[in-house]
Amino acid sequence: MSFGVLGRRGGGGSGAIRAKTLSAHALAGVSGALNTISGYGLLAPTFAKTGGNANLTINGATGAVSATTGIAANASQTISGTITGSDGCVLPFSLTLAAYAAVAISGTPPASATIGSSYSFTPNGSGGYGASAFALVGALPPGLTFDPATGAIAGTPTQIGDFGGLSITFSNSAGSASLATFDINVTAAGSHVAGSLDFTDPEGAGLGEFTGAL
Repeated sequence: MSFGVLGRRGGGGSGAIRAKTLSAHALAGVSGALNTISGYGLLAPTFAKTGGNANLTINGATGAVSATTGIAANASQTISGTITGSDGCVLPFSLTLAAYAAVAISGTPPASATIGSSYSFTPNGSGGYGASAFALVGALPPGLTFDPATGAIAGTPTQIGDFGGLSITFSNSAGSASLATFDINVTAAGSHVAGSLDFTDPEGAGLGEFTGAL
């Protein structure tokens, strides 16, 4: 935090206080108004830019800070200026905007699993800022576990069945994103698709039809 003087233009300062050193986040690639500077209790405050990145401007009446073009993801830009009250008091400020990519999650969970065989899937969560976590919607097949730190599903299924309505959400301070709903179909080891065969001898006589597991 830097220090400055809140005083009247032309002298007669009212005392030393902390100048405002501010930081905020902005979605990457978005232009227009991104943040608003407070008047901090000054009478009828007006705002003026005194330095910083040329891409950032401030509305003199409202304190709204805007970007002419969007800031690239993981980059930052700074604007500095003053807030002036109608009584002549002046408060300097500096604002740094850090851009983040949109929150996203990707990956395709395997749709099938087998009793006694290991199953694993880890989604890719990206974007946003702040502490991130994953959440599971739905009930996994017995034997599989979910890790909220990584979003991973792993284990060895122990029960046959179709476990549907599953989804994984990735979230942080910027928002959240979810995978499309998916199912995990657990079958027994050695299971085959049901079907039928027609048996015919070399002489052409039909020997009948067998229906069952192939």
